[in-house]
Amino acid sequence: MSLRHVKKRCSVVHCDSVDSTIGVTLHRFPLDFHRCRAWAQFCRNVSLEKKAPSQLRELRICSRHFEPSVYLPSGRLRHDALPTRASIADTSSECSSDMDCSQSLSETSASVRRAGEPAAVSGEPVSKGYVQSRSSQSLLLFQEDADGASPTGSTLNQACSHASGFIMVQSDHTYAGPSTEASASSLEPGTAGVAATLSASADLSPGAPFSSSPLSYEGSFTSPINERRPLQKLRAKLRQLRNRNKRLQGLLLQRRRMKTTAELVDSLREHLTPAVAAFVEAQLKMHNVSRFGRRWCSQNKTFALGLYFHSPKGYRYCRKLLKLPSVRSLQLWLARVPLRVGFYPEVFDLIEKRAASFPRQDRACTIIFDEMHVSKELSYNPVPDRFEGLEEYSAAQGPNLANKALVFMAKGICTPWKQPLGYFFADKAAPATVLYDLLFKCHKMLVGAGLQPVAVVCDQGNQNVSLFSKLVTPEKPYLSVNGEPLFFIFDPPHLLKCLRNMLFKYDFRVGSDTIKSSYIRQAYEKDREMQIRSIPKLSARHFNLTFASKMSVKLAAQVFSNHCAAALCTLVTFQQLPSEAIHTARFVERIDRLFDSLNTSQKRGKSPYASAICAGSVHEEFLEECIAVFENIEVLGCARQPLCIRGFCQTMRAVLLLWNHLASRYGLTYLLTRHLNQDALENTFAIVRSKSGSNSNSSCRQFQAAFRHLLVSNLFKLSESSNCAGDMSSLLATLPVCLSKSAPSLCTAATSLPVAVEVLPYDYQSPILENNIVYFAGWLAYKFMNDHRCVTGPHTCEVRLENAAFADQSQVLLYLSVKNPGEGLQNVNTQYAFWIGYYNL
Repeated sequence: MSLRHVKKRCSVVHCDSVDSTIGVTLHRFPLDFHRCRAWAQFCRNVSLEKKAPSQLRELRICSRHFEPSVYLPSGRLRHDALPTRASIADTSSECSSDMDCSQSLSETSASVRRAGEPAAVSGEPVSKGYVQSRSSQSLLLFQEDADGASPTGSTLNQACSHASGFIMVQSDHTYAGPSTEASASSLEPGTAGVAATLSASADLSPGAPFSSSPLSYEGSFTSPINERRPLQKLRAKLRQLRNRNKRLQGLLLQRRRMKTTAELVDSLREHLTPAVAAFVEAQLKMHNVSRFGRRWCSQNKTFALGLYFHSPKGYRYCRKLLKLPSVRSLQLWLARVPLRVGFYPEVFDLIEKRAASFPRQDRACTIIFDEMHVSKELSYNPVPDRFEGLEEYSAAQGPNLANKALVFMAKGICTPWKQPLGYFFADKAAPATVLYDLLFKCHKMLVGAGLQPVAVVCDQGNQNVSLFSKLVTPEKPYLSVNGEPLFFIFDPPHLLKCLRNMLFKYDFRVGSDTIKSSYIRQAYEKDREMQIRSIPKLSARHFNLTFASKMSVKLAAQVFSNHCAAALCTLVTFQQLPSEAIHTARFVERIDRLFDSLNTSQKRGKSPYASAICAGSVHEEFLEECIAVFENIEVLGCARQPLCIRGFCQTMRAVLLLWNHLASRYGLTYLLTRHLNQDALENTFAIVRSKSGSNSNSSCRQFQAAFRHLLVSNLFKLSESSNCAGDMSSLLATLPVCLSKSAPSLCTAATSLPVAVEVLPYDYQSPILENNIVYFAGWLAYKFMNDHRCVTGPHTCEVRLENAAFADQSQVLLYLSVKNPGEGLQNVNTQYAFWIGYYNL
């Protein structure tokens, strides 16, 4: 058995109290040496007197041996408390028999009384108890008289050693029977000394002489601590209730300070987008809701559908961490969106609700349409009980399998929004007559929804060119519809690709100047042999065109770039190319500025041509010059004028007229021409293709499923290998999200900066290489100073610029600075350029 389960007992001889006895408390021996010895003597156990006080600390004496006066109000003993209540052995448990005990007491009583005299003590018989003497001294209760009739004290001690009960020594206590004085008066004269001796032996305090306190006996005893137990329990209950009340008051105050879910979400809406705020609110509300009782708002459905569209596997993983709708719920929601060919009336109803709060300038939009290649496949849809995959322009299906998907989209001019309107399936290409009907039907539905289409944008497909030829001319690129002009514009990125393809196939002549693509190739061949290049983005891929590279707008824009024009001018200056190549350089420079003017995305760009069209900008004069140049371009070896040349003329006139119309009728202060291309539709096609996985050509059924996703969500991001740049647009039902990132700071230690050193002579391989080094040094210094800032300290970082004159080693910078004034290209000092060239070569 473990020591913790051993019962603790009272150390007083013949006391059977233990720690589990009801109404009894065990008190540990005190630390005080004298009191500890007094307690040990009271126990009448010889073995305890030999133990040290440290060993006696493990012993106890019960509360039956202490007076009530030695207790404090708290129920604890006073610091000077001593046990004074002696114990009397229970005759029923210690004596051999009740008869022997009674006989011994009777004999003792007979010796006290005189022969023939009755007992003088009334109440309980004396046989119920007797005096028990201490073990440390002999207590003589009876003295022998002159006649020798009195018994010895040992006879009484022997009888008392087997008794039980208690003799309470208390000066002011009443007896259970008659007093000692009364008993003594009834005894014969020879016993008066015995009574006096008995009275004198009442004080049983250890180490003290016997006092003359009256002696009493009680058959039952109630501990003083038991009298305080109810009060202590009530006090403990009161403390418990007070602590509980205090705890509940604190919880109530905390709950009052805590915000509800609605208040918390309202405080977060200031820092989060509406979609993220709705998602956080759903996570808080659905935390303790069963999956069968969850209800989702439209924003949460859109987020879940977009996430599932990106990656079904990733969506299943996110459902383990977040509260998201099940996949089956997503499928049921998508099933509610109808899969039908044509324009969606639900979309136009949505546009009408949103456009009701639009100002006039935000109602201006463009109509974009284009075709996407799909694979031929015939499938059966059991829900509408019809076959799918056939050409279809209206309710009736054609006999041929479809391999083209024609999509119509509306896009804002002043605000970046876009909205798919509908799709159709065509065999090879939609005829011009069908396009005419669909175009003006779409225009009518948009006007009925509250928008005002002001332009139509498409590429130079054969059917599109045929449609434009029936409606407008390059000299008059607009048509009046219901009293409002409708401008027809060809997509500028497609025009740029076509112009690059024609230049690589034929030579151009403008007046007496000949433009050849061979000069561009020669410049690339000479530049790629150098370690530091002036046109590092050009590669063999730009000249060895494949079907995919011919469709890349990025490759065409890099060929018609200002760096390529500057490299051509530099090579002509150092006679690395014939002087006739300067006309090609000027043409490349003009096309670069023209594409910047037709593709502006910022109000203030890197150059005036890359900035938005506004009143007093360089665009109007420049576009007029470009129109005159393109009208005089002669393509050598081509039987007729290429469509891209006429398309550029029509597009430039349409942009100028459209800007004047928007500024006068809609109050626009500037125009971003990137909103006038069809990048938004091209990006939509890229997303549809990504839904098909490794299969680049989607079937009609796959196209319908992806298009249905586009109608309900807008959480899509193009891959880095996409053909088009981001269109800066979102669905009409959502708002664009703009993220900003602060420029990192550069901390410099308080160390000495390197000083300018003497320029050592260095033999460059060619002046072209020296020009490239100076250009690279200036570009590196500009990027460093633009992206980093120095911490204020004992030294300041600066780049000494030399803008006054351009030497022979700065011809590249000269041509670039003339082409792009204010772009930030500077001519650094000679020491810095030498240092850059030394560590790079």
